[in-house]
Amino acid sequence: MSKSTPNNKNNKNFKFEKEVINMTAKTRKTILSRIASLVLAMILCLSVAIPALAADPDPRYASGTDADNPAQAAITKIFKIPVNTTTPEADFTFKITPIGINGGTDTTDMPQLGNGGEITITFAPGEAETFEDDDGTRYLVKQSADLLANILPDGLGGSDWDAGGPGIYRYEIEEIAGGIAIDNPNKEFDWYSSAKYELEIWVEEDEYGVLFAKYIIGYYIQGSEDEYYTIEGGTTGANGKLDPTPGDEDEQYKPGTPAQIGEKYSDIIFTNKYWKTDGDINDKDKKTALEIEKIVVANDPDAANKPYTFTVKVTAPAVVSNPGPYDAYIVPIDSNYATLGSPISFASGFSETIELKHNEKLVFFDLEVGAIVEVSEKVESNTRVKYERTFSTLGEFSMLPGDTTTSNWGFPDDSHGDGGTHYTEEGASWNTVKFTNTVTGVAPTGISVDDLPYVILIAVGVLAIAGFIVFKIRKNTKDDECEIEL
Repeated sequence: MSKSTPNNKNNKNFKFEKEVINMTAKTRKTILSRIASLVLAMILCLSVAIPALAADPDPRYASGTDADNPAQAAITKIFKIPVNTTTPEADFTFKITPIGINGGTDTTDMPQLGNGGEITITFAPGEAETFEDDDGTRYLVKQSADLLANILPDGLGGSDWDAGGPGIYRYEIEEIAGGIAIDNPNKEFDWYSSAKYELEIWVEEDEYGVLFAKYIIGYYIQGSEDEYYTIEGGTTGANGKLDPTPGDEDEQYKPGTPAQIGEKYSDIIFTNKYWKTDGDINDKDKKTALEIEKIVVANDPDAANKPYTFTVKVTAPAVVSNPGPYDAYIVPIDSNYATLGSPISFASGFSETIELKHNEKLVFFDLEVGAIVEVSEKVESNTRVKYERTFSTLGEFSMLPGDTTTSNWGFPDDSHGDGGTHYTEEGASWNTVKFTNTVTGVAPTGISVDDLPYVILIAVGVLAIAGFIVFKIRKNTKDDECEIEL
């Protein structure tokens, strides 16, 4: 039986296919090996990168370089007071409470910030404002000292951070109300910020192994934002992050607008307000806050006794919470206020129309210092109006002789050089404005000299008629005499 021999061509094909299969398996093994190596390398890179990211939360916020130059944090105080109001003495105190380390709640090993967990910002009586805003608000802006200034970076006992070790330390900051010195609770008022902030302090070792504050990030606590962030237009970073780094308090770096406060000082901001009122209806001498007087100069009793129409508006200073309404009374200029009559109610920022006669005045007994006052009188015919004011821009503002084109005369009004905003000044019974009307064209007989040409014409006409009648009578008399002679 013959033994069959395989085809050489088929043998070659089989050998080639086997080699291809072996090569493919080898290639796959190589690719998989390389992928595994790449994945391992990526894992190693990530394992290195994650701690690095954790150690560098955001370079925009407070940062330090080593134990000799740690990150710093401060508190900014905005003290808002109406224009013309004297700054009271104030010691604003802030409580800094430890929360925990690395997400925990144990505060045993956390050092105290500030002076034993508190820090104070002080304003002296009569202290000048940092700047004045367009709405008549005085802004007094100050920063606290560095909250970490008393933390020992190193020494014989080691760093104050040693007990807790490296990690993220969390503290809460809030204000203790009651720092403004109030002499008269019935006339002085204050408002305190209810904001709360959280500080994250990232503590690490420097190159010498000393623990220090490398980064500090501030956060506002939801629902407790300060007025600066809800009204003044201040902004926070991503996820509500705030930069607590102290700003430079040199004169050239001081803010000049509310928006610049956060740019130039620490973003941990607390806003407080203070205002006071003038006048006192309960005082035995009835001290006033604002008086608007009316005087008429004329030899016509009707002009002196008639009422003149005024438009009056008072607006509370911007810092006042829930202003008005304000009661005002019309009384004689020389009144001792024993009888006041019914009050006229003025809502803050709304105009009211009143009428005043000669020797009468409108009196407010309770109005905030720095309130905005606007008054104008409806000009009657043949009347020239002037007014004198003891507050804001002083002086006399008078219509020019012959000026009959003005329908209202008062302030503010740029047309006669008395524009702008006019604020009441501090001092009971000081703020007055007197409107004086000079009525022209009134003759002693009660006939206006403006009507004199018509009176003359009428008189001429009457004389002409009288002359004609006399002439006719005399002529008729002569005719009768002639007939008798005949």
